[in-house]
Amino acid sequence: MTKEKFTLNDTTKCKGIAIMMMLFHHMFLAPDRYKGFTLDFSPFAESSVNTFANFFKICVGVYVFLSAYGLTCSYNKWNNGNSRFLAYRYFKMMLEFYIIYIISVLASLIVNSSKWNIQGVYGKGGIFAAAWKMLIDFLGLAELFGTPTFNSTWWYMSLAIVIIVLIPLLNKLYDKFGWLVLTCAAILLPAAFGIKVVPLTRWLLCIALGIVCARTNALGVIKDKYSSMPVFAKIIAFIGSCAILFIFYKLRQGALKGDFIEIWDSVIPVLVIIFAFLFIN
Repeated sequence: MTKEKFTLNDTTKCKGIAIMMMLFHHMFLAPDRYKGFTLDFSPFAESSVNTFANFFKICVGVYVFLSAYGLTCSYNKWNNGNSRFLAYRYFKMMLEFYIIYIISVLASLIVNSSKWNIQGVYGKGGIFAAAWKMLIDFLGLAELFGTPTFNSTWWYMSLAIVIIVLIPLLNKLYDKFGWLVLTCAAILLPAAFGIKVVPLTRWLLCIALGIVCARTNALGVIKDKYSSMPVFAKIIAFIGSCAILFIFYKLRQGALKGDFIEIWDSVIPVLVIIFAFLFIN
């Protein structure tokens, strides 16, 4: 019987790592991000720092995996029907976003009151059209509808909603066909139907992996095996894990940059989570 479990504390730890990656990604992705500031990147070249920042886009995959994992655990304890599960998880997530949205709009009105107008943010077409787009943004659906958003980073809310909606469906698929079919479907179906790799499909495999790991306790099994190793074997495992992450980094940012991005940005975040679970306490 597996003793180890991927707990809420482990989730919090991985979220902390993802937040640091996200900050680095947004601050150093390109020279225009820090234009006007004097920075010393030594011992690294500026271009290398920009490459690291680009790689840290994988932070999104970390969030996606953790969301799918946690939602699956919650779903499998839920006894009140799928529709109530979707409504409960949606409003639980969005209530905090609503507060942030309102504060952001009010702060913008105060700081930039002379230039602020709803049509300037949400496009022309009349006050009612702009108000409608504002409502879509408020509901976290701007990325889904392709409408303007008050903050470009809020695109993730649409992805988070998609994850919630997919959890019951993909768990049913897991129950009927098992982990292999679910994983293969996540990889192959978008391409089979000619669906382009966009933010709302890019992390489909990562969602599937989160579900599989939650249902099988795969992370706990890995931790159990690692804990039973002698010290020398643990050192080898650590060195090997670092080497694997470095190889995936070089592949994503080098020879295969731009190719199979939906694979890299799903597998690498899982490897980062496993690394944190095993070696960071």
